[in-house]
Amino acid sequence: MTHDYLNSRIRTAAPAAVGALLAWLASQAGIALDTDSSTALTAGVVAPAMAGYYTLIRVTEAR
Repeated sequence: MTHDYLNSRIRTAAPAAVGALLAWLASQAGIALDTDSSTALTAGVVAPAMAGYYTLIRVTEAR
């Protein structure tokens, strides 16, 4: 039970941490978006990227 719980927490936290790191790197590189562009980017790129990352981790974990 504990092992499964720990794995689920890692699968949840890792994509959020990666997303936060990428956002921080973008801000350090001077990339700034207006509100509409930021919303479109979040909906169109970040959410599918996190879903893909989660799927990759689940497939890797199953092996």
